[in-house]
Amino acid sequence: MVEYLGDEQLVHFERKDRALQAKLPVEDKVGAGDEVTFTLPREKLYLFDAKTEERISS
Repeated sequence: MVEYLGDEQLVHFERKDRALQAKLPVEDKVGAGDEVTFTLPREKLYLFDAKTEERISS
């Protein structure tokens, strides 16, 4: 699923049965069913505990 949020888009996807989200510039159009490769700097990665919903510090 892709949510368009003005100048960015929120892409919902699964990887190894895990639900993930990526916020991307709207210029990088992504559609449902598209195969996309992601690379990201470690400082831009935010992880959250599924039970407490609190951010896991790096």
